[in-house]
Amino acid sequence: LRQQAWTASAREEPYMPIADSSEETFLMSILRTVFVVLASLIAIIPIFWRVVYIQEYERAVHFRLGKLHGRSKGPGLVFFLPFVDDFRIIDLRVFVISLPTQEMVTKDSVTATVDGVAMIRVCDPDLTVLQVKNFKKAIRLMVETSLRSVVGSHEMDDLLTNRRKINQSLREIVERTANSWGLEVIHAEIKDLKLPLQMQRIMAIQAESERDRRATVITAVGEEQASKLYSESAKILKEAPSSLHLSYLDALQRIAGDKTQTVVMPFPVDYFKCSESSTVQS
Repeated sequence: LRQQAWTASAREEPYMPIADSSEETFLMSILRTVFVVLASLIAIIPIFWRVVYIQEYERAVHFRLGKLHGRSKGPGLVFFLPFVDDFRIIDLRVFVISLPTQEMVTKDSVTATVDGVAMIRVCDPDLTVLQVKNFKKAIRLMVETSLRSVVGSHEMDDLLTNRRKINQSLREIVERTANSWGLEVIHAEIKDLKLPLQMQRIMAIQAESERDRRATVITAVGEEQASKLYSESAKILKEAPSSLHLSYLDALQRIAGDKTQTVVMPFPVDYFKCSESSTVQS
């Protein structure tokens, strides 16, 4: 009976009306319109713009219709117009130039095998792109030519002894051209210098002769100084003859301290003179 009563009451109650989708609030319609406009713009951007991602160590040189447009762009996202804009990405990090080993002739006509190294970085990307087509190849050839010029303007002794001065000269020559290309020279120097075997032997003989000359000069200077001291001591002994006997006793003391079986005792000649004079007086 209860089930029949519940079924009858359910049939009598009407269904709840469902809200019509057309009855939306004004705010929801505005939000929907905004979202549609934004989605359309995002879809249109790739058509009218070219998006490029630039790294922190890179810069993009921007050209518009073949002309330089402003300063270099980056880092981050950069937008370019297709068919109108062009760009070239330049790396700002330091790159190393290792010069190959070459035979060069010095100022005194000595053939030497020389190689070098240089470190370069781009400091002005716009100037580098406008001035040089392939700046890495150009600066490499420039460093090689400068190294050959520096070696040819110095003698072999300067290359061996004044290496720091020659490296500074090489860097100054390279910088004069590199700065006009928007490049900075971090380091430039001669890495290794090799001489022919015959030249090494000649230089060894020259060095040995120089050492012998210095030894002879030092010995001569020592003898000169010793002769002056001997002359002064002789004058003192002449003024005080008794000091000669003291020197004789000092020599005997030094000989007595030496544990040898043979003893050489110097006998002063002045003693004979003294004894002869005493004999004559007697």
